[in-house]
Amino acid sequence: VFVSDLLDSVQNRDVPSIPQQKLVFVTSILQSSVKLLDNGGARKQLVPTIVAHLISFMNHQMQRSAYKQDDRGNQEAVHCLGQLLSSLSNHQLHRSSEDILYVVPLLLPLLRLCKDIPRNNRLSSPNMVNFLMLLALMTDDHFKSFFLSQQSHVENNFGPLVLDLMEVLQNYVGKPPYPEDWCTLYLLQNR
Repeated sequence: VFVSDLLDSVQNRDVPSIPQQKLVFVTSILQSSVKLLDNGGARKQLVPTIVAHLISFMNHQMQRSAYKQDDRGNQEAVHCLGQLLSSLSNHQLHRSSEDILYVVPLLLPLLRLCKDIPRNNRLSSPNMVNFLMLLALMTDDHFKSFFLSQQSHVENNFGPLVLDLMEVLQNYVGKPPYPEDWCTLYLLQNR
């Protein structure tokens, strides 16, 4: 019942429809209900809803080219996604392959963000950490379903997508990192 109330309140028209304000609301729900993600039934309801709002916010920011700004909404999105991925990567959690499948649609927006955000932006490293956490959670089946969901699968031409993925990874591994990058990566990795 509590999960249903949470979902109703997230989708309620009384909650502001502006993506940033809705994201702040979703983040506060996630912070107060992290323990709910331990429950499989609650997780099946909460995770897709949170992911849908994160994708909506990311797309909204990308359309406005506002994702390069270090504003509160972008910080909330990065923090919210980090919490969600951290809770799903918890080894004590009895998660299923289906739970991770809910998060797979975030791969493409995260890939675009990691590719387009300048490295000197403070949100660059946390976005990359979230991207790496998502990659670590995914299995071969998740990658297969992701690639098949892309439009380019009709021609079996995954080249552009793979090139973007390789470019993002090469930019973070191949170039000297900023000192704060290492500190952020280290701290978030050892949460």
